[in-house]
Amino acid sequence: MTGRRARSGTAHSAQLKKHPTSRRLATLLATLLATAQRLETKTIDDTLELQRDRPITGHARVPAPVTGDRLS
Repeated sequence: MTGRRARSGTAHSAQLKKHPTSRRLATLLATLLATAQRLETKTIDDTLELQRDRPITGHARVPAPVTGDRLS
């Protein structure tokens, strides 16, 4: 399995149709978990990179308290 079909996952879909439902669901769950882990890792890496490139300086501004006038 090489080339574009392997990268897109379409080569696996024909094989998965031959498996029982429980196996297909397990494969789907494993794929979803792997994707979530990859996204989490990417998010953490991007955040650390931003913090490295733009160090936080100064003090955070504290918002004014909300009064009854603003709620209406």
